[in-house]
Amino acid sequence: MQEHRSTFWTGMRNTLSRGKLIAALVVGLAATAATTPAHASGTEWYGCPVGAVCLYEGLLPNPGRILYVWWEGANQMHNVYGDHLLLNNQTDGWVVDICRGWSGNDCVDTIEMDVGIQTNFTPINSVNLHPRR
Repeated sequence: MQEHRSTFWTGMRNTLSRGKLIAALVVGLAATAATTPAHASGTEWYGCPVGAVCLYEGLLPNPGRILYVWWEGANQMHNVYGDHLLLNNQTDGWVVDICRGWSGNDCVDTIEMDVGIQTNFTPINSVNLHPRR
């Protein structure tokens, strides 16, 4: 179920300088999977508001490059191609499903809260935010 992921990581907040973050991402991209310590839940995460899921332009968590901010339910993506970073900054056990179909259908992965992924979003058409079932 993880065939579409290039790298899986949990984000660090306020502990990595930009240079160290870039180095960590480069190292993570070279491996099939890389992890870093979890960030402090319940705080803004690289510009992604508390309670939201954010999709960034490219693979770096640049607050000025957020393409989408989602709060709940099934959400469509339009013209999103290539590799992107998605951060799940939801609270209270909410997760986000990554789906190939429209309206949260044909989901291929579930991303837990306080987790970020870097992946190719070309085959992805929607996300579905919901409480853990």
